Amino acid sequence: MLGRIRIDQLGDDSETLAEDVMESGPTTTRADTTLESMLERFHTRNVDSILVATSDGRLVGTLYRSDLEDILMASEIETEQPTDEEICCCCKD
Repeated sequence: MLGRIRIDQLGDDSETLAEDVMESGPTTTRADTTLESMLERFHTRNVDSILVATSDGRLVGTLYRSDLEDILMASEIETEQPTDEEICCCCKD
């Protein structure tokens, strides 16, 4: 994807070239990109969504920053294992 054209930018001239009214392309990534890499891209590009595409450029979906942050936060909560002291402070040997 090279860019996008908004309907309000087209105007009345039917001879207008797409490249004259096209905005830079949106941020895209491949479906096999790690979630950590995608989060970094959200921060470096300062965007709220990233288009996910196949290697041949076919759009397969949109990833939103808030959804990714929720997924990563839930993953951290699920993978954190409490220490013995956090489970029961009175059961120490």
